[in-house]
Amino acid sequence: MNRIKLIQIASLISIIGNLLLSLSKIVIGYFSNSLAVIGDGIDSLSDIFISLITLVTSFIITRPPDKEHPYGHYRFETIATSVLAFMIFFIGGQLSLSTFEKLLYHEYNEMPGILSVYVTIFSIVGKI
Repeated sequence: MNRIKLIQIASLISIIGNLLLSLSKIVIGYFSNSLAVIGDGIDSLSDIFISLITLVTSFIITRPPDKEHPYGHYRFETIATSVLAFMIFFIGGQLSLSTFEKLLYHEYNEMPGILSVYVTIFSIVGKI
């Protein structure tokens, strides 16, 4: 199997797996009052977008050279990598700002419920 097909299969598996993990972490994090689990769910949601961009990129870079791109479409991979890096930086920054704001204004949450522990274990097993 060639490299591009493997990238596409891995991207699809990642999208489905991270969708399940993201939804479960966000919902359970909300109901168990755990900002950490919600943040991890948002991180898994960003993994879905990363996999989608990777999947789209795999289709674009396999296009044959044309009049406007005589050397092929491989440079799109560089553009996609830059977009992904910015997205990860932005999401991390937003989560950091939210956390610092809670610390600054002494907003304390109740102790998270046991479901947050179970979904975290489920997430670890799922990622492995």
